[in-house]
Amino acid sequence: MGMTWRERILFLGFALSILFLGYAVDRTVLSQVLLGYGVAFAIYFHGQEKKVTYGLKDLLVLAFALRVILLFALPQLSDDYFRFIWDGLLQSIGENPFSNLPSAIQREDWANIYEGMNSKDYYSVYPPVMQGVFKIATLICNTSFLGNVVVMRMFLIAADMLLIFFGWKFLEFLGRKGEDIMLYALNPLVIIEGVGNLHFEVLMMSMTLIGIYFIAKSGGKNGWKKLAAAIVLLALGIATKLTSTIGIPALLRRLGFWKTLGLGLMVMILVMLSFSSFLTNDLIMNIGDSLNLYFRNFQFNSSVYNLVDYFVKPYVYHYRAELIGPWIALVGLLSMAMVMLFRKQNDWEGYLETLLFVFSIHLLFASTVHPWYVINLLVLSVFTRYRYPILFSFTVVFSYHFYDLGFESPFFLYVEYLPVIGYALWEISKGVNENEIAAAVLRAE
Repeated sequence: MGMTWRERILFLGFALSILFLGYAVDRTVLSQVLLGYGVAFAIYFHGQEKKVTYGLKDLLVLAFALRVILLFALPQLSDDYFRFIWDGLLQSIGENPFSNLPSAIQREDWANIYEGMNSKDYYSVYPPVMQGVFKIATLICNTSFLGNVVVMRMFLIAADMLLIFFGWKFLEFLGRKGEDIMLYALNPLVIIEGVGNLHFEVLMMSMTLIGIYFIAKSGGKNGWKKLAAAIVLLALGIATKLTSTIGIPALLRRLGFWKTLGLGLMVMILVMLSFSSFLTNDLIMNIGDSLNLYFRNFQFNSSVYNLVDYFVKPYVYHYRAELIGPWIALVGLLSMAMVMLFRKQNDWEGYLETLLFVFSIHLLFASTVHPWYVINLLVLSVFTRYRYPILFSFTVVFSYHFYDLGFESPFFLYVEYLPVIGYALWEISKGVNENEIAAAVLRAE
C-alpha cells in the first residue's frame, strides 16, 4: 500500500484516536468522547475533501487493521455486552433467554455479569442470530468478559469485511465508483460503535445489503441461485435485528406486489424457523412485554418525541410521557408506508434511496436514538446521492452529553439534529430540482 508521509501521519493520528476511544475513553466525561471522535472525524473528513482513494485490496487491509486493533478492548461506551454474555450463559446451561428474567436467577459465578447489566428486569429481545453468537462465545469462554467480547467482535469484523467487499461490487453494479464504500469502511462511528462497542447493526446491514445485491443480480445467469441466497441472507438480517424487516415492504415499487409478497413470505418463514429452538407458550408475550416497556418507558436522544413532549406537557392535565409514544410511532409508521407506496423506484439506486428515507423516518420518530443506529443510514447513503447520514454520524456523538450531565440538554439536541435536518432538506430539494431539470430536457428532446 503506497502512502505518502502525510498520509502515514494522518493514518497514525486516526489510529491513535480509535485506540483512545476503544481502550481509554470515559463516557461520563464528554470532553474525552468529543476529543477522540473529533480527531478521528477531522481526519476522516479531510480524507474526503482531498479525495484520498484506495483500491479494494488496500481498503480491505486498511479497514481490517483499524478494526483488529480493537480486538482486545472491553467496550468503553456501552454496557450492552453484559446482557449478551448473560444470554449466552443461559443458553449454555439449557435455559431460554426469552423465558427467564435475570433478576429471577441467582448464581454467584455470574454475579459480576449480573451487576453490569442495565436490563435485569426485562426478558431478552435479541433475535436468534445474535443469540447464536452469544452462545458460541460463552461455550468457548464461559464467564470471561474479555474472551466473550473477543469472540463476538470477530464475528462483527468478518461481517464488516464482507459488507465492504460486496458493497464495492454493488456500487460497480450500479455504475458508481466502488471506492465510495470508503465512506462507510473508514467512518469512525462504524469502527467504534459497530466493532468496538459490539453493536450488531454491522452484521444486520451486512446480511441485508448482500441480500439486496443478490436480488439485483438475480435477473442474469443462475438467477435462481442468487435469489435463494438473497432470501437466506435477508432472513439472517432480520434474525439479527428485527429493524431490517423494513427492507421487505420497501421492495414493493421495485419488484411489484406478487414478487414482493412471495419473497417476503419465504423470508419470514425462515425467520420464524430461526425462532423454533426458543419457542415457548410465552415467547411472543415476553418479547412483546419487553418491547412495550422499551417503547413506552425509554426516551433517549429523540427528536420528534422530544418536540411533542416539550409542547404538549405544559398544556395537558395529568400528562404522562409514555402515552404519546404509541401515537408518535403510528405517525412514523404511516409516513414510512407513504414513502414505500408512492416513491418511484426506476432502478436499484432508487430502491436504496427509498430504504434510506424509510430508515431516516424511523429514527426521526423513534423515542430512543443511540449513536449506533445511524450505522443503518450510513450504509445505505453510500449507494445514493445523499450524504446527510455522514454528517449525522458525527453530530450523534453529542448524545453522550447525557452520561456526563445526567440529563438531556436541549442545547446539545439542537447541535445534533438541526444541522442534519437542514442538510438533509437541502440535499432532498437539490435532488428534486435536478429531477425536474432532467425531465424538462427529456421533454424538449
